[in-house]
Amino acid sequence: MEYTNIKQYHGQTLVELLVSLVLSAILTIMVINTWMLIKKIVSMQQALVRMQVNARTLDYVLGKAIRNHGVFGCKRLSKAELTIDPLQGVTYQAIPEALRASSRVLKKHVNDSDMLWLQASFQDFNSISITPISIKPGTKIILTDCERTQVITIPNEAITLNGFNHAAFTASILSSTVYYVAKSKRNNARGNAIYGLYSTDFNGRTLELIEGVEKLVFTYGVLHSGKIIYQKAQAISDWQAVVSVRLEALLNSVEENEPKVRKWWSFEWPLITNN
Repeated sequence: MEYTNIKQYHGQTLVELLVSLVLSAILTIMVINTWMLIKKIVSMQQALVRMQVNARTLDYVLGKAIRNHGVFGCKRLSKAELTIDPLQGVTYQAIPEALRASSRVLKKHVNDSDMLWLQASFQDFNSISITPISIKPGTKIILTDCERTQVITIPNEAITLNGFNHAAFTASILSSTVYYVAKSKRNNARGNAIYGLYSTDFNGRTLELIEGVEKLVFTYGVLHSGKIIYQKAQAISDWQAVVSVRLEALLNSVEENEPKVRKWWSFEWPLITNN
């Protein structure tokens, strides 16, 4: 009689099963934590990149506006010619009603953030074929030939070219613009409000320029004994003496990071003065 060897097969014990489950759980947790960490790092990098782009845009937009303040054609006008300073740090209460009432957005400005008020050229005309019909009533026009200047209001005052040098003559629309921080109507993915840099001019235009701007702190450089001393707007008595503008801007991410990624950025722009 022949005997056949029968192999005995054993299943997993309870201890082996528990060990495998624990190891699988640990591995799963490690994978999830790694994924969450990578996601957080990527989100943080995206926020920093967005802030860097917004900072460069802020430097370009405000820097260009500040350098061009008071420029009309080939002449930079002074307070004597404009009746108000071409560049001035202001509070909300000091802004004329024409600017304060031009948009409901301006009423949402951030109280502890500084404001900057600039006068400059908005649009140049190659000729003086301007009629009251083509321009909004109340618009101020600057006429200049690099030496003589005339400020008129359409359509109350007539446009005359008597005494102007036609070869160097330019006509520009006066842009009186306030730059400030205000709350937008948008929220990020977590429901947090998004703030931004806005501009409002007396012609009734309000624009959101850059998102993610929370606060502006302006200081103004004035020459004292050959050195530039930076002061707040309240300490400036003669805005024509300002030779540079320094800005500390608080920018934040508009991503869904919690808490938000915030960083202060510093800017400085020298001014071209009339002197």
